[in-house]
Amino acid sequence: MAKTRVRAGQLLSAGAERGPSRGWRLAALRWLWGVVTVLALVVSVAAFVALASDSSLNALSTVGVFALSPRLASGIQDLGVSLELVERADLIFRILGFVTFVVTAAVIFVRRSRDWMMGLTSATLITFGSSVFAPLPLLARNHPGWSWTVSLVGNIQPDLPFFGRSLGGLSFLLFLYLFPDGRFIPRFTRWIAAAVLGHVLLWSLAPGSIFAVDLWPLPLRVAWIVAVPATGLYAQVHRYAFDSSPARRHQTQLVLMALGTIAAVPPLLLAISPQLSQALPGLAVVTPRVEALYELILLAFLAAALLALPLSIAISVLRYGLWDIDLFVNRALVYGSLTASLGLAYVAAIVLLQQVFSDVTRGSTVAATISTLAVSALFRPAKNRFQALIDRRFNRRKYDAEKTIAAFGLRLRDHVNLDSLEADLLGVVGETMQCACVGLWLRPITVPSSVATAPRPPASEEPEQPAGHREQDARPEQAIYQSDHAASPNQMSDPLEDRVNRE
Repeated sequence: MAKTRVRAGQLLSAGAERGPSRGWRLAALRWLWGVVTVLALVVSVAAFVALASDSSLNALSTVGVFALSPRLASGIQDLGVSLELVERADLIFRILGFVTFVVTAAVIFVRRSRDWMMGLTSATLITFGSSVFAPLPLLARNHPGWSWTVSLVGNIQPDLPFFGRSLGGLSFLLFLYLFPDGRFIPRFTRWIAAAVLGHVLLWSLAPGSIFAVDLWPLPLRVAWIVAVPATGLYAQVHRYAFDSSPARRHQTQLVLMALGTIAAVPPLLLAISPQLSQALPGLAVVTPRVEALYELILLAFLAAALLALPLSIAISVLRYGLWDIDLFVNRALVYGSLTASLGLAYVAAIVLLQQVFSDVTRGSTVAATISTLAVSALFRPAKNRFQALIDRRFNRRKYDAEKTIAAFGLRLRDHVNLDSLEADLLGVVGETMQCACVGLWLRPITVPSSVATAPRPPASEEPEQPAGHREQDARPEQAIYQSDHAASPNQMSDPLEDRVNRE
């Protein structure tokens, strides 16, 4: 008879449910991830080089999701901002967004490369980030030899369905069906996934046939573009509502909110487009500045919605223990936030200083030099500030647990009820230590010897016990605190140790 010991508070992670990949499966997983990553990085770097070498408004208007229309560029120039600064800000913004996706994906895969679900998540972030932030359409236009590679990685165009047959589109769809534990929930989604993959294969092999979605009538094409990802979003909602434990809901709620935001923002912004007011006279006055302002708001909301995906995964890992790689995601979150903030500060400083020194110097050398020195001086204090902020929000063990304990000591004088004291004590321990569970044993009340030796009344005089009432035993009372990222009650072991006997 074998015995297995289960430690207190042990979590049943998603990786433990699936088991790690080994042998040839592990080698195939790493090889496939490496091929996809190298392909996406090479294409993205080539696209960024093409954007940096093509300084024109025409280039900025053909760079995918975040393309700048000539109206927007003209409106910005009317405010006194040079075209060179617009191009530089656009390039920095794209690089920061792309780096956010890539860093999050790399950290996830490096820490848990044996888990194929994490490999899929990492590949999805890399290919999706390349499709969204890298100027792939510009690369395909200026260098036709890259067109096939760009289509393979993923080229997002709102009115065309080609992204659905790319690595970025297919990996994102599988991510929606399988995240976070690698199971198809509900089960019929596996047949939808198989049907979509079969359709995409036939479409790729016979591009001029009936399977080519780009040749379908517009209503059918729009229905295909909307319905396929909608099934994946439905799978995530169904999994969250009906198939997840409370702990798993805590771990994935931010990711679900990010996916919902990505799905909701484009239709919402389209609904409030100023162009719609042209059909409704008197509702709004559409001017070039209004259109430029709308496009800036559109780009800001789209960027926030898309960046919410990697950030929500990072926060789920860091705050709720998803996949148990919080240390490395902590570093990625600190340096990612630092890079984004300093990049925005650099652009804002250049814009402001150009306005200040416009009468003194014709060029932007002075503004760029002062901005560079200021950002360099801000690096160390900004890093410490972000580290403290993230530790205070996500890592309670590192952030001044003594203050929490001291505050608990001050509250002790106000506790007059044992139950409230017990709850407060367990909450403080769980908050400062971030344990999976905390066990509290109260010493049993000892019976005084005088009472123990007192003669008991005759059995006939003893009051009858109510039906179903059991006499309390002498075991100590026990209370369990379960933290936010702990497993559900059916997944937790005994706070000390369970001995599971297996035949």
